[in-house]
Amino acid sequence: MTFLTRDKQGHVLLLTMSSPDTRNALTSDDQFADFEQTCADVNNDISIRAVVLTGEGSAFCAGGNVKDMRDRTGPTLRNPSTCFAITSRGLTATSIPSLPTTFA
Repeated sequence: MTFLTRDKQGHVLLLTMSSPDTRNALTSDDQFADFEQTCADVNNDISIRAVVLTGEGSAFCAGGNVKDMRDRTGPTLRNPSTCFAITSRGLTATSIPSLPTTFA
């Protein structure tokens, strides 16, 4: 399952972090890869003029999933701090405005 769901409405792309059971916490390499790929796709789609980022459920994003990080064994491909930096950099490096938001 994809962590980010995409809903393009005209020139606006609504990205929703879709893991409400963990309050959209970010930990897995797949989640960060999904963010990186999505940012690349946004940069390559000239019809997108704005991105709105939100979270499914009761939280926008709880940050890192501490329980998941604690329970990991063996080597991990990426350091979570590095992944958060990559995600932030990916969103700010797009050539279009992005708006992280929550809906009440």
